[in-house]
Amino acid sequence: MSNTQLILCGSIAIDRIMNFSGRYQDLIHPDKLEVLSLSVLLDKLQDSPGGIGANIASASAQLGESPILLGAVGHDAKSYIEQLSSLGVETEFVHYSDLPTASFNVITDAQNNQIGGFYPGAMSDAESLSLARWAGQDVLIVISAHDPTTMRTQVSECQQYGLRLLYDPGQQVSSLSVEDLR
Repeated sequence: MSNTQLILCGSIAIDRIMNFSGRYQDLIHPDKLEVLSLSVLLDKLQDSPGGIGANIASASAQLGESPILLGAVGHDAKSYIEQLSSLGVETEFVHYSDLPTASFNVITDAQNNQIGGFYPGAMSDAESLSLARWAGQDVLIVISAHDPTTMRTQVSECQQYGLRLLYDPGQQVSSLSVEDLR
C-alpha cells in the first residue's frame, strides 16, 4: 500500500446488460434505414454495478488500497455504495442526487454486435465534486469518464491546487473539446 491517497473521480453506474440470440443484420433492412425500428425478444437481462470510477475504486480496494471515490449517484444506488464501502472504498464524498443513478443499457446480439445507450442521470448533478479539500495534500487524482463539465472543472482544480493528475477521458473523449483534452 502506498502513502499517497488515491482520489477517484468518475462515473458510478448501474449497467443493464441484455442479450438476444438473433442477429441485428437479419433485422435491419438497408433500404429501410430512414425508418429504422427494431424490437427483439431478449434471452437474458442482468443489472450489474458499473461505472469507471466505481470499477477502479473496487479493483483498487481489492488490491489493498483505500481509495476515495468522488462521484454522484441516485438514491437507487445506496446498496451499491454500501457494497463498495464494505470492500474498503471511502464513500464519504459520494454525492446523492434526486436523479436516478447513471445507467448504460445495452443489447448484444449473437454476433456480439451491440446497440446501447447511456443515461447520465445523477452523474450530471455533480457540482459538489470539488477537489479543493485536498489542496496541498499528497494525493493522486484520477479523473476518468463522467460528467464532461465536472471533468473540466476538476482538471482546472488540479492545476490550481498543484495536485498530481492521471487523466483518462475514456468514453467521454468524443464529448470533450480539443482544448479540454490538451
